[in-house]
Amino acid sequence: MDTAIAPRLLAAISEAVYASDLDGNVIYWNPAAEQFYGWTAGEAIGRNVLDMIEDASIRGSVSAVLEAMRNRKSWVRETTIQRKDGTRFPAQISLSQLRGEAGDVAGIVAVSHDISQRKQAEDERETLLAGEQAARIESANAQRRAEQLLEVTAAFSRARTPAEVAQATVDRGITALEADAGIILLMNEQDNALDLVHATGYPPSTIDRWRETSIPIDAGFPVSDAALTQKTIWISNREELLERYPAVAAFEHTYSAGVVSLPLTANGRTLGVLGLSYAEVHEFAPPERIFAETLAQFCAQALERAWLFAREQEARLDADAAQRRAVSLLRMTAALSRASTPKEVAQVAIEQGLATLNADAGIIVLRNAAGTHLHVAHTSGYPADIVERWHTDPLPVDRPVPLAQATSLGEPIWIRSRKEMLDHYPEMAERPPIFSEAIAALPLIASNRVLGTFGLSYASPLNITESDRTYALTLTRLCAQALERAYLFADERDARIEAEEAQQRLTLLSQASDMMTTSLDKNETLTSIARLIVPRMADWCAIDVVGDDGLPERITVMHTDPEKVRWANELQKQTPFHPDAPTGLAKVLRTGETEFYPFITDDVLVAAARNEEQLKLIRMVGFSSVLMVPLIARGRTLGAITLVHAESGRHYTAEDLVFTENLAYRAALAVDNARLYEQAQDHAGRTDALAGVSHALAEARLDLSAVLETLGREIARLVGDTVILRLPSPDGQWLFPVAVHHPDPEAETAMRTMFDEHPLRWDEGLTGRVATTGEALLIPETSPEKLNADIKPAYRLWTERFGIHGVLIVPMRRGKRVAGTIALFRAIPGRPYTEADRQFVQEVADRAAMAVENAQLFHEAKEAVRLREEFLSIASHEIRTPMTTITGFAHLLSRQLARDTIDEERVDMLTGRLLHEAERLNLIVTDLLDVSRIQQGQLDLRPEPCDLANLARQIVDRMSEAQERSTRREILLDAPSPVFGVWDSARLDQVLTNLISNATKYSNDGPIQVTVSKDEDDESAVLTVSDQGVGIPKEQQARLFEPFVRGDTAHHSSSGAGLGLYITRQIVEGHQGAVTLESNPGEGTVFTVRLPLRGTPEPVQTGS
Repeated sequence: MDTAIAPRLLAAISEAVYASDLDGNVIYWNPAAEQFYGWTAGEAIGRNVLDMIEDASIRGSVSAVLEAMRNRKSWVRETTIQRKDGTRFPAQISLSQLRGEAGDVAGIVAVSHDISQRKQAEDERETLLAGEQAARIESANAQRRAEQLLEVTAAFSRARTPAEVAQATVDRGITALEADAGIILLMNEQDNALDLVHATGYPPSTIDRWRETSIPIDAGFPVSDAALTQKTIWISNREELLERYPAVAAFEHTYSAGVVSLPLTANGRTLGVLGLSYAEVHEFAPPERIFAETLAQFCAQALERAWLFAREQEARLDADAAQRRAVSLLRMTAALSRASTPKEVAQVAIEQGLATLNADAGIIVLRNAAGTHLHVAHTSGYPADIVERWHTDPLPVDRPVPLAQATSLGEPIWIRSRKEMLDHYPEMAERPPIFSEAIAALPLIASNRVLGTFGLSYASPLNITESDRTYALTLTRLCAQALERAYLFADERDARIEAEEAQQRLTLLSQASDMMTTSLDKNETLTSIARLIVPRMADWCAIDVVGDDGLPERITVMHTDPEKVRWANELQKQTPFHPDAPTGLAKVLRTGETEFYPFITDDVLVAAARNEEQLKLIRMVGFSSVLMVPLIARGRTLGAITLVHAESGRHYTAEDLVFTENLAYRAALAVDNARLYEQAQDHAGRTDALAGVSHALAEARLDLSAVLETLGREIARLVGDTVILRLPSPDGQWLFPVAVHHPDPEAETAMRTMFDEHPLRWDEGLTGRVATTGEALLIPETSPEKLNADIKPAYRLWTERFGIHGVLIVPMRRGKRVAGTIALFRAIPGRPYTEADRQFVQEVADRAAMAVENAQLFHEAKEAVRLREEFLSIASHEIRTPMTTITGFAHLLSRQLARDTIDEERVDMLTGRLLHEAERLNLIVTDLLDVSRIQQGQLDLRPEPCDLANLARQIVDRMSEAQERSTRREILLDAPSPVFGVWDSARLDQVLTNLISNATKYSNDGPIQVTVSKDEDDESAVLTVSDQGVGIPKEQQARLFEPFVRGDTAHHSSSGAGLGLYITRQIVEGHQGAVTLESNPGEGTVFTVRLPLRGTPEPVQTGS
């Protein structure tokens, strides 16, 4: 073909033709291509074909296309082309290789033509074929659905209950509509919520939640919306579902992409909702919608038929049940007419009512007299331990539980399920779920008064009908009327019994009064009263009286069984009394108020017991009621009467309380009168005894030993057993026994030996406590073991051997001064000392103190007269001796001087002797004058700074020089350092001179040692004078510092008036110091003077 013709031909053909080189650049573009692609030849030539044309046949590059065409000359394809203006259309493209002159591939040639019309025709044909196929399928589906509707209709005809209808609907609906899950919910009786009846295909947890929770019709769910609007809810995907019903998110489950909720309506009333769920997006076709709504309509009709059938069946069953219940009511009425007590009424109602009410367990609780608590009258069907707890723990009427609320409101309470019960009464969750899936609490009302409540328990949820309610309420009315009759009968019987008991109380009071007026023996009277009370007023009766020690004394325990009485007495001995106990006898005695326990619960016993052992014992008694009334007379609580009901099961009433308080008042007067009589008798006896003691003391006159012996003997006779009289030693440091009596001679001898070997200090032991405080000590009952810590260790062996079982120690008082003690010890147990004993012995002790003081004063007066006579004798002797010597030497000197020749040496000797005797006479006179000044309080002290060590050195030097002249004793001084103080140096010179002179008189050949020092705390100067003389017996030591007293050794070997130590002591005490001595016969004597380093001496004021 001519090469010029080819372009013209290409330009004339209707197919779009273009050619491109290997890089894809357009090298030819015919006019048809301009129309086909929308690009002009000028726009296309030179541009890359891929930039202009979106051609599915060309991917990547021309080279890639050619590579694909390697084994073929051309490539024809149908594809979609996009024009320049963006429109798309179907086209057929034929691709061929473009070869150059050398035969090599130089590009491609593409020939395209529009196949839109052909494609449209093909699509129409395919649509017709698909429609035909769909029609065939829909026809088959319609046939299948029709068959399924027939099956559903057949199933509905067999279904007798709404549950069976619901199951048939859901199962067929899921299959026919190819759903993944289905549910039917029915409207409740109030038409305000939906309850699950049947569900298939959902997770079990989701189904359980639906079963537990009713869905309100305004809850915002598809099913509730369908029930509320009576319109079908079609939702094809999850997004639409959550957008329209956000609340569905809380009920997440697998099948919730597509949802349909169809209202089940009949006669304009919504019966429930049919719901279907799809796991994937689901578009509901019209035939599906028609079938679903038809299924819902058939279901609603079947449900209505099922309900009608159920009502017919219920009516038939109700008729039968009514007949049975009528017979049951007749039987119950007859049985209730024979019941005479509330417990019998409750028993009949429960035993005959449970079966007809189809309950698994039942209880009747009755209000107490105050109306505050409910007590169990009878139960059936509950475990024994639960029933026992109900019996011991009455139910308060304000407790938020069904039985209490029904009683307080007077309205029946029906709880159909455990969930409903826990919703209304959360407290019930703490109680074990015993037959508590459902509960009914029916108040027992008669004459507009709620007497109690009839409780019913069910092991499964309760579906109660109106006839059930009516029957149950009729039964409770019959029970309430029977209860009212029983109460009236009980009231009439109680009134009759009360009248009889009142007469018995009056008779008992009269008998008790007669007993009280015929006896002044309180123990006999109270025992007779207890004997009257048991068993008429109590199973147990105990009477306690407060003793002198303030503790209760058990007078009597009465019971009809003697063995129980012995057991109670033994228990009482083993149980110590606690005066601060919050309840019981201690509280009654402490407050003077009655303790009244009409009903004894275990909680009361637990509160009263101090430990588990005691709780076990009091539980054994079986208390049912307790009454404890104080015995009060003249404003004082004298004791208490305790009445107990136990095995009889009786309970005390307010009338019993009034009677017992009346009886207690009379008994208290009897006890008080008996005590007054006893006190009068005791006072008379004590008065006689005191008169006897006074007479015995008078007979003893002023003989101290006789007075002390008489006191000990009389006190032992009147009070007993052991009596020890002690008087202080002269220095007040010891308590010496002056009279000892014990009923056992061996014990008395051992006691005297013990006292001799181990004297008692003034502040030692129990006796020392009484001596120092001046207060009596009374220990009614004790034992050696208890006393060990309070007695002198050396006395413990005696107490353990002979025993002490009671202690009474009183001071012998003279004004505020304790002149001695009287101690009494019980030798045998069981006879405690009393407050009356203490008062009597104290009065005896005070009289004894006077008698002892009189005897001591008489003895001291006699001793003073003896000392005076001895002093006058000694003084006259002491003065006469130097005077005789002076007279003799004066005569000798006169003769010597009358001679012509005077012997001067002899004159000097005579003159010296005269001066010595004159000095000796002067000292005697000075001592006598000092004694006179001391006794008149006129011994003046002139304090001034003084070095005691230096003063002692001067005195020792002076007296040593005098000793050397007489060649008698050596005097040694130990005063290494000065000891300064403010003292009267002249008087201290007199003190030290007296002490050294005294040591010189009574020492043997050994030296006399004088020391001057300070004590360890530098508060006192210490001056000691010691000798190795004959020593001083202990019994004489205390009196050596008295005037005109000399030791026995002085009487035999040395002269003196017995004034030196007396004057010494007065001077030292005037300096606020003290002088003591330590001496043993044959071992010498040490006198110690202590003088304060600070302070000013006071003038001696004494008239002794």
